[in-house]
Amino acid sequence: MITTIDQLPTIAGKHGGKKVQATPEAAAIFEGLETVANKGNHWAVLAVKEIKSLTSGKINSNHTYASITHHNGEDEFFLVLPGCMIQAFRRSDDSYFINKIDSSLDFHKQQKKYTNPGLFFVETNKKKDNWKIKHQKKGTVKGKGKEIPVGISDRYKSIQNAATIVNTHIQASPYQDKRTEGYNLFYTPGKKSIGGLLHLKESFAPDKAKSLSESAQLLAESMIAAKKKEQSVVWVSQKGGSGILTQAMSIVKKKGIKLGADQKIFLSHPTTRHIKAYELSQELDMGTDRDFSSHNTINLNEFIGGLNIGGELNLINERQKQEKEYGWRKATWDTGKTALTGNGMAGTVKTLAAAAAIGSAFAPVGAIIAAFGVAKLAAGAVATGGVLASNVGPASHYPSLSSYAKTKMGVG
Repeated sequence: MITTIDQLPTIAGKHGGKKVQATPEAAAIFEGLETVANKGNHWAVLAVKEIKSLTSGKINSNHTYASITHHNGEDEFFLVLPGCMIQAFRRSDDSYFINKIDSSLDFHKQQKKYTNPGLFFVETNKKKDNWKIKHQKKGTVKGKGKEIPVGISDRYKSIQNAATIVNTHIQASPYQDKRTEGYNLFYTPGKKSIGGLLHLKESFAPDKAKSLSESAQLLAESMIAAKKKEQSVVWVSQKGGSGILTQAMSIVKKKGIKLGADQKIFLSHPTTRHIKAYELSQELDMGTDRDFSSHNTINLNEFIGGLNIGGELNLINERQKQEKEYGWRKATWDTGKTALTGNGMAGTVKTLAAAAAIGSAFAPVGAIIAAFGVAKLAAGAVATGGVLASNVGPASHYPSLSSYAKTKMGVG
């Protein structure tokens, strides 16, 4: 029976740094985590690493720590990690005490059942007309060569459905994959889509949304692993996957790691703030090509959620500030292209007009339009017949896609 602090098991910091002690029950679960981590399971490696990092004395990550409270000279906090939650205390002498680790130690088994987020390699199964799916338990990107695409899905109930939809977005992007053996998919299970009009906290601040933390932590580790392996990777997000990608980049930034030009991102129809994703990619010294994102401005989830207010003009302005090669000629060309494809002010007017038309039936839309102070502009567009002009319909952007793919992407 343990009666003094000195008798508590020490699980980290025995030979330097801040001491981390735990209850016998928590220490036993920590040993279990180490066993699972030693078998190469990505989520457990991350959990063990974060617990041991307490020896540095820092508890300032927005992505990992929650509910920090101060009382009697101690800090009580929770570590929220993929596969486990940890209740801990920082004592007045700066040592740490872990009171409880809540983990079933089978997170990787649930990943194989597609009920937890993770990185998978998917390839077509011609005999069964579906996808063969393999979990990448170490969280590393499979493949060699230049610009290996990794699709990052929105939330879906079915990984088979996600694999099909994300593949259409990759094929419609500038990084259309010519490989035939399959592709890497970062999948997040769930019923509710990320960001968009209905989940504005995720839309406007995806880098801080706790609902994305589990997926983002795992994706961040995959990005860091790709850096260590010197892989050339393009992270292609599909709709709400942009939020997971944005938070993952924010986590990498907090770790003080630069991913470098061998890694790039492309946002396909993002429903979270695309400017934030661009800014983070530049802070990580990631590579940039001519096209950074694609949008459908008459889709309210993309227009409001992705903050595509005024189309790509905000992004064009930001790129001029950040990229030496992005001079006035490219900016002028992109501005003209934006106007012609309906992503500029014309697209804005049409989208707001559509929102005004349904605003009475959907109160949040009307409130958002009012906040922008453009309700009259939208109403005027309705009165002049400017709603959803067919000549700038987004389906024309994807002539090579099947009607099924267009429908799934929301561009049909």
